[in-house]
Amino acid sequence: FGLLGSDDRGVGPPAQVDLSPGLQALGRWSEGVFPFAILLACVFVYEHSRGLLVFLWLSVFLSQANEIMRKQVALKECRRPHVLASLILFMA
Repeated sequence: FGLLGSDDRGVGPPAQVDLSPGLQALGRWSEGVFPFAILLACVFVYEHSRGLLVFLWLSVFLSQANEIMRKQVALKECRRPHVLASLILFMA
Protein backbone atom coordinates (compact mmCIF):
# COMPACT_ATOMS: atom_id res chain seq x y z
CA PHE A 1 0.00 0.00 0.00
CA GLY A 2 1.58 3.33 -0.97
CA LEU A 3 5.26 3.87 -1.70
CA LEU A 4 6.68 0.75 -0.10
CA GLY A 5 5.74 -1.47 -3.02
CA SER A 6 6.13 -4.87 -1.36
CA ASP A 7 4.50 -7.87 -3.00
CA ASP A 8 0.86 -8.85 -2.49
CA ARG A 9 1.52 -10.82 0.69
CA GLY A 10 3.29 -7.88 2.37
CA VAL A 11 6.66 -9.60 2.57
CA GLY A 12 9.86 -8.93 0.73
CA PRO A 13 12.08 -5.92 0.31
CA PRO A 14 10.40 -2.62 -0.47
CA ALA A 15 10.57 -1.47 -4.08
CA GLN A 16 12.69 1.56 -4.85
CA VAL A 17 10.77 4.71 -5.75
CA ASP A 18 11.73 6.03 -9.20
CA LEU A 19 12.99 9.60 -9.08
CA SER A 20 14.04 11.79 -11.94
CA PRO A 21 17.79 11.86 -12.64
CA GLY A 22 17.93 15.57 -11.85
CA LEU A 23 16.38 15.02 -8.42
CA GLN A 24 18.78 12.15 -7.73
CA ALA A 25 21.74 14.35 -8.69
CA LEU A 26 20.44 17.12 -6.45
CA GLY A 27 20.14 14.66 -3.58
CA ARG A 28 23.69 13.37 -4.05
CA TRP A 29 25.02 16.94 -4.33
CA SER A 30 23.23 18.05 -1.14
CA GLU A 31 24.58 15.01 0.75
CA GLY A 32 28.09 16.15 -0.10
CA VAL A 33 27.57 19.86 0.52
CA PHE A 34 25.37 19.77 3.64
CA PRO A 35 28.08 18.75 6.18
CA PHE A 36 30.48 21.33 4.75
CA ALA A 37 27.82 24.07 4.89
CA ILE A 38 26.96 23.23 8.52
CA LEU A 39 30.64 23.27 9.49
CA LEU A 40 31.17 26.57 7.66
CA ALA A 41 28.16 28.12 9.43
CA CYS A 42 29.44 26.96 12.83
CA VAL A 43 32.90 28.42 12.19
CA PHE A 44 31.37 31.69 10.97
CA VAL A 45 29.23 32.04 14.11
CA TYR A 46 32.18 31.15 16.35
CA GLU A 47 34.58 33.59 14.69
CA HIS A 48 32.09 36.45 14.47
CA SER A 49 30.19 35.88 17.71
CA ARG A 50 31.36 39.13 19.33
CA GLY A 51 30.35 41.19 16.30
CA LEU A 52 27.00 39.42 16.07
CA LEU A 53 26.28 40.05 19.75
CA VAL A 54 27.25 43.73 19.45
CA PHE A 55 25.03 44.04 16.38
CA LEU A 56 22.08 42.47 18.20
CA TRP A 57 22.64 44.60 21.31
CA LEU A 58 22.86 47.83 19.28
CA SER A 59 19.77 46.89 17.28
CA VAL A 60 17.74 46.36 20.44
CA PHE A 61 19.14 49.49 22.11
CA LEU A 62 18.54 51.75 19.13
CA SER A 63 15.04 50.39 18.67
CA GLN A 64 14.23 51.22 22.31
CA ALA A 65 15.90 54.64 22.01
CA ASN A 66 13.86 55.38 18.90
CA GLU A 67 10.65 54.45 20.72
CA ILE A 68 11.52 56.65 23.73
CA MET A 69 12.44 59.57 21.47
CA ARG A 70 9.17 59.28 19.53
CA LYS A 71 7.15 59.26 22.75
CA GLN A 72 9.00 62.27 24.15
CA VAL A 73 8.66 64.26 20.94
CA ALA A 74 4.93 63.44 20.75
CA LEU A 75 4.32 64.75 24.30
CA LYS A 76 4.29 68.43 23.29
CA GLU A 77 3.15 69.83 26.66
CA CYS A 78 4.80 67.59 29.23
CA ARG A 79 7.94 66.47 27.43
CA ARG A 80 11.09 66.17 29.46
CA PRO A 81 14.03 67.92 27.78
CA HIS A 82 16.55 66.21 30.05
CA VAL A 83 15.35 62.77 28.86
CA LEU A 84 15.85 63.77 25.24
CA ALA A 85 19.22 65.39 25.99
CA SER A 86 20.51 62.35 27.88
CA LEU A 87 19.31 60.04 25.12
CA ILE A 88 21.03 62.12 22.43
CA LEU A 89 24.26 62.33 24.47
CA PHE A 90 24.27 58.60 25.12
CA MET A 91 23.77 57.80 21.42
CA ALA A 92 26.49 60.23 20.30
